[in-house]
This record gives sequence, C-alpha cells and structure tokens, in this order.
Amino acid sequence: MNSKRKRLSTRQCILALLSVGLVLTLSGCRHADRDKIVRKAIPHVPSNLHAVDHLPGNFKRVVVLPCHHEPEDELLVDYVDSVFRQELTKRRAFEPVFLSRTDLHRMIGKTQLTPQDKLPENFLARLLVSHPGVDGVMFLEIFGYRAYKPLSLGVRGKLVDLRSGDFIWAIDETFDAGNASVISAAEIFQQRDQVTTFSRHSHGSVLSSPRAFAKYVADATFGTLPIR
Repeated sequence: MNSKRKRLSTRQCILALLSVGLVLTLSGCRHADRDKIVRKAIPHVPSNLHAVDHLPGNFKRVVVLPCHHEPEDELLVDYVDSVFRQELTKRRAFEPVFLSRTDLHRMIGKTQLTPQDKLPENFLARLLVSHPGVDGVMFLEIFGYRAYKPLSLGVRGKLVDLRSGDFIWAIDETFDAGNASVISAAEIFQQRDQVTTFSRHSHGSVLSSPRAFAKYVADATFGTLPIR
C-alpha cells in the first residue's frame, strides 16, 4: 500500500513538473512571438498634431501651466508634472516659466486648466502682467492613464502665442504599450537615453515603470515642437 502511494506521489510530481515546464515553454514562446512583432514594427511617431514650421525669432519665454487630469489626482499630477518639466527643459526650444498650482489658483481660483477649456476672462492678459516679457503659454493635459501592464498615457497640449493668440503647436496623442510600434519606440528611447540600468525585460524598464514610461511619452511629445 505504501509502495503504491509512493508511486502515485512520484507520478504526480512528474506530472506537476511537466505542467510547469509546459507553462514556461508557452510563456517563452509568447515572449519570442512578441519580440518578433516588435522587431518588425515601425517605431511610433506622434501624428495627431499641428505645428508651425519654425518658432518665431522673438518667441523665447513660455509660461507652462500645470498638467491637467480629471479627476485631479495629486500624486499622479505631481510626478507627471515633474517628469514633463524635466523633459521640456532638456528640449531647450525656449525658456520655460513653470507656473505652480498654488499660483494658478491665486490667479483664477483653479489649480488646473485643460487645453480644451474656455479660458477665464482676461487670463492671457493677466499672465502678461504677472510674468512680464513672456511670449507664450503652454497648456498640458494627461488622460487614459494606466499604471499596470501594458502601460498607457495620453497627452493633449497647446502652445499659444500671447501676442497674436495664434496656436503655434497642438497635440492629442495616446501612447499605449499594448501597441508594438509604441513598444519599439519606447525601447529605442530607453537605449538612447539610458533611462535605467536594468534590462528591458526587468521591473525597472520603460515598459514596466510608469515614471520611465512617462519620460518616454514626454520626450516623444515635446519632440514634435517646432524647431527654431
């Protein structure tokens, strides 16, 4: 009887090991298939945008409003603001003048403005008074945020000439890491900027870390700004 139980136990162990091996093999196949698709994919380039060919020669200082997100999530907007400000500053397209949520609330009674909102009365004129010498204002909004795999983040933005009121740049783009072209572009960004020392399949990679992915999104977004 004991011998039969031992044989049964051994058989169950073998079956369990075979099952684990099958799962690992299938998982490996899925990763291999994904990598083949990504290698063939054309890296994502934002296309839902408007931009003039060149920034005006006298367009040098821009007030940048805090990122809008509905509903307002303090932790989310704080880290996205931080990441987007770093990447915009790196771009050196103009001198950014970052407006805090406290300052914005003092001006208009709100801590955030969406690029699609009707502007408060005399808002642009008040910006010129409170920040003399600025040439433009940038509105930013994030939407479609997904903090788990596949990561996703959408961005709407507008850059307005304060003198003429004309749009210099506008974008409305979703970056979804479930899309092979976005994966390809994000991995190229990671390799180029060395966002992390981890491998691309690790927990700290651009496809796993919401903060690293936000850096890629900000870089791709501001990469569409007009050149000087």
